[in-house]
Amino acid sequence: MARFLSGLIIGSVVFVGIAALVSLLSPPPGQEAPAATASVESVATAPTVETALSGTGSDAGSAGTEEVAVAAPQPAPAPEAAPEPAPLPDPTPETEAAPDFEPAPEPEPAPEPEPEPAPAQTQTAAMAPATTSDPVEAFATPYQLDPGAPAVGIVLIDQGGSEDISALTELPYPLTIAVNPANPGANERMGAYRRAGFEVVLLVDMPDTAPQDLAVLLDEMSLTLPEAFALMESPAMGAQASRALQDALATEAKLRGLGLITQARGLNTVQKLAAEEGVSSGVVFRDFDGLGQGDVVMKRFLNQAAFRARQSESAILMGRVQPETISALLGWALADREADVQMVPVSALLSTNPDS
Repeated sequence: MARFLSGLIIGSVVFVGIAALVSLLSPPPGQEAPAATASVESVATAPTVETALSGTGSDAGSAGTEEVAVAAPQPAPAPEAAPEPAPLPDPTPETEAAPDFEPAPEPEPAPEPEPEPAPAQTQTAAMAPATTSDPVEAFATPYQLDPGAPAVGIVLIDQGGSEDISALTELPYPLTIAVNPANPGANERMGAYRRAGFEVVLLVDMPDTAPQDLAVLLDEMSLTLPEAFALMESPAMGAQASRALQDALATEAKLRGLGLITQARGLNTVQKLAAEEGVSSGVVFRDFDGLGQGDVVMKRFLNQAAFRARQSESAILMGRVQPETISALLGWALADREADVQMVPVSALLSTNPDS
């Protein structure tokens, strides 16, 4: 019995202590108790009392011993810690570590080979850039005719040989040179004549050419003689070519803006039709050295040309670049030429008048 009372007293003391503790932890009126205090009160208001009655064998006939156990209050659980924020990514991009070896030096570029010298040009450039699309105006020798005096023009056919061009410069009057583009070195010969101050015409010597092929052939010839201001029929062309081929030649002269020099043939219909079409044209009056004439005969033909010029205002003579002809021309100019005859470049005698 004494043990029971002792346990009861102990339990009462423990209960009073717990109640006092709860009153201390309780918030003042009007304030909400924290979650931890509510947990303590729930524990305090529901104490666990364990009473055990037990008896010992030595105390026979007496009541068993009564034991009371009071459970201790459980502490409030600690509040969960806030999760740590995830680390922010480093805004600076990671750079690869520099290699601990030096890169191999780049090989030096191989030296460029020196350019080979350009081959010699086969085409002579124009002596002066043309400022007009009219070949007659661009490449013909400028000359002012005296309208009151008869005029004679001489065209010499280049033979494609090694004749000394400088001998021509000794003549006291202008000349016109006809170059055959089919001859070797024709372009170089044209350039030499142009540098010496002579105008150049393109000699067309294709009597057997089909008219429809003439345009293509003239394209190639014009590349060889780019500074020719006119087309000229060769003696064979004038004598043997068909009328259709002669007409085609006149048409090509018109299309290319070139002058036209024809051989005397019948009524010279081709030249007259070309003049009516606006082509600057003329007709050869006489070939004065084509049959191997000597000095005396050539001078006589020159005088005949002067006489013809007095009748029709002008005359065109045709010869060749050869020593005999040059000698006859020089002697006639110094001794036999009449003073009233003006010697002019052939370009000055070409006209668009079909009756000239």
